[in-house]
Formats: sequence, C-alpha cells, structure tokens
Amino acid sequence: MIDSLLYLLISSLLVGFAACAGMAALQYPFVRWMSRAGSMGLSSDFWFAWGILPVLVGTFLGGFALAFDWLGSTGWLSNPHTQSSPKGGVFFWGVALGCFAVVLTAAVRTYRRYLPTYQLKGGVFPEKTANGPSVSFSLLPSGLPVAFTAGLFSPRVYLTQAATEILTAQEQDIVLSHEHEHIRRRDPLRLLLLTFCEYWLPGCRYILQQWQGKVEIECDQASMKIGFAADQVASTILKFERAKATGCSPAMALAYAPDNHRDLKLRIESLFDSPAGAIGQRPVLLGCAALCLVITVNFMEVHRGVKTFLGWLH
Repeated sequence: MIDSLLYLLISSLLVGFAACAGMAALQYPFVRWMSRAGSMGLSSDFWFAWGILPVLVGTFLGGFALAFDWLGSTGWLSNPHTQSSPKGGVFFWGVALGCFAVVLTAAVRTYRRYLPTYQLKGGVFPEKTANGPSVSFSLLPSGLPVAFTAGLFSPRVYLTQAATEILTAQEQDIVLSHEHEHIRRRDPLRLLLLTFCEYWLPGCRYILQQWQGKVEIECDQASMKIGFAADQVASTILKFERAKATGCSPAMALAYAPDNHRDLKLRIESLFDSPAGAIGQRPVLLGCAALCLVITVNFMEVHRGVKTFLGWLH
C-alpha cells in the first residue's frame, strides 16, 4: 500500500515537473523576442505572472494526475485509464531522482545567492530603528552606502550607516518611499520565486531581468505620486549610484541603486516620460484559468496522455 502511494505521489510530481519544463520551453521564444524588442508596454505584474505561469500549470496538472489516479485506485472512476499503475522501473526512478536533483540544486543556488544579504541583516542595530514618512527602517553598521528591502512575509527596509550619512532628509524620504512600494507589492517574495525558477526553467532568466527593471521604474513612479519631483528622484538615484561605485557592494535582494548602466538609463528616462497604461497580470492569469478549465473538461483525454507519459518512463 505504501509503495503504491509513493509511486502515485512521485508520478504526479514527475507529471507536474514535465508540464513546468514544457510550458517554459514553449514560451521561451516569446520571452527572448520580447527581451530584445523592448517591453515598455508590459508591467512588472505581467512579467511576474508570465514567469510563474509554468509553475501554475505544472502544479495544476500534477494535482490533476494525482486526484484522478487516486480516484481510479479507489474505484470512484471506472475508466480503465485511471486504474492504479504498477511500481516504477529503474528508468522511472532514475528520472525522478534526476528531477529532484535539479530542483534541489536550484534551491541551494538560490540560498547561496542571497546569503550575503541575510548575513548583513544579522548585524542590524535593534536599538536604532528610525521612522520614515510612511515606513520604518533598520540601520546597519556598514561603510557601504546601501538601501534595500528584504524579508519574505514581513519585509523591511534596511539602510546602512553610510547611506544615512550621504543622504539629505529629503533624499532619505525618497528612498524610503521607493522601498515602501516594494513592501506594499511583496516584491521580496516575488523575487525569490522568480530567482528559484531562473535556475531550472528555460527563459525565466530573461523574465527575471525584465521584472527587475520594470519594478524599479514603477517604484520610482510611486515616489513621484506622493509629491516628489522627477529631478529630485533622479538626483537621488544618481547620487546613490556614484556612492556605490566607490565600494564593492554585495548582491542585495532589492537594492535601491541599479546594477548596470542600462537599468540606470531606463530609470532616469522613465521619470521624465509620461507614464502610459501597461498590460498587467490579469490577461496571463485569465489565460491560465482558461487552460486549466480546458484540461478539466477534457480530463479523459488528458489523463490518457498522462498515462502514456508514465508508461514511456517505464
């Protein structure tokens, strides 16, 4: 009984993994083309939804296979294609082990990428938590001028001692308003999900780059919406960039200063351009819901394809 349940679970996970990789491979040409052609008409929400779309479809299809296999094994479904399957062979378990190794490697690389950030957070001064215009920040004892947002479920703004020394009171308010928008949008959690997908899904690296560029622009726009002028925001960004160039800053989770000159140029230009309505995540999520509905309506044909895939693994 335990062996059959284990096979049922592992086979469903393999179906979900294959669906994730297949969906990402299908959207890869579109992502490459959009990254080269420009994406000013697409919001960061669109790119985030597009990035996790393979995971959503894969999770649904894996759960779909698990549910109908289980219903078939208990006799609730009489279709012969939903009956319990035999134990997997050597090739089956080899593929399962390989997929597990891929996902585990992606998780380890994601952890190592953000380890410097959380090591820096460990040195925060708990007694020196200051209040900004709409958000508080924690002060870090570092000589590098850095401001960033970190934290998955309770995100927080962190400023180093050097950053507070080079910023005027107004510039500090601009930085805090920018970082507060990251907190409101739950961007650290979104960044973690996209970074994890980057290491095992084709095309997600380009999606992550597009998302990061757009999200910084949108947070700059949020600073302007509360009353700061475009030239004030631009001068703060340039001041941070010049100060950061004097030191070697580790890779931050959501650092205020851009990582390359291309992102810097786009951020500055977007401050003085009239913002236009961008395509959000709703079309992507509606398309995903429609695809899941089609899969559910045609469950017999889809489940036959799932069984064919598992039979090939045997």
